[in-house]
Amino acid sequence: MTFKSLWMTCVRVLITSSWLIGMMATAGALATWFTIKSAITRKVIEVPDFCGLPMDRAQNQATEYGLMLEVNERTLHNNVVGKDQVLYQTPNPGKKIKAGRTVVVTLSAGPESKKIPSLMGEPLNFAEILSAQADTEITKVSRTYSQLRKGRIVAQHPSAGEEIGIDPGISVLISEGDAPTWFVTPDFRGKDFAEVKRFLDEHGFRVVAKFKDIEPGWGQVIMRQIPQAGYPVNSDQTITLEVNKD
Repeated sequence: MTFKSLWMTCVRVLITSSWLIGMMATAGALATWFTIKSAITRKVIEVPDFCGLPMDRAQNQATEYGLMLEVNERTLHNNVVGKDQVLYQTPNPGKKIKAGRTVVVTLSAGPESKKIPSLMGEPLNFAEILSAQADTEITKVSRTYSQLRKGRIVAQHPSAGEEIGIDPGISVLISEGDAPTWFVTPDFRGKDFAEVKRFLDEHGFRVVAKFKDIEPGWGQVIMRQIPQAGYPVNSDQTITLEVNKD
């Protein structure tokens, strides 16, 4: 190949390359122009209301309107809108946008499941606070003797961790402390009041004394008593003594 023919070949290659580059640039410009024109002339529609719809129905409706749906990964609890139904959407219903745009929807996780709190070992006033924080309340209080400290909750129903149902009340059993020791009431009649009072105080009994003029000169002796001799009595009860007033 001569120098002249080689030079002519290079010229033809350059011309061809320039033509191809020009055609590609023209094609790109045309594609951009058509894209812009399509966006400008795209149909403007009013965003439908997807709220409350299950996802499949929302997707079908979006397709009918020429819209795209994007689902937010985060779900939110709601007591009205059922689980996996559309709770919120952006843009809002009624807003005018062009077809082909994307609407972002947030799905409902359904009602939040609330649990019965643990009240075991708590005093009643604090247990009422815990119950209120869980959107429930203590509706029944019973009491019993137990080894647990007086005033503390020894049992509850429903148990801690159970779901709060339609009837949200909680029943609790409160400790009254150790069970009292029972005694048989002695016969205090005719005995010196001061000695009897000292004996009852030492054993933790509450005493109510009523002084009356019954037998002058007898001194402060006990004339009557409640409970009577032989009756069961414990330290939580009060013993009433009617004492002769000397």
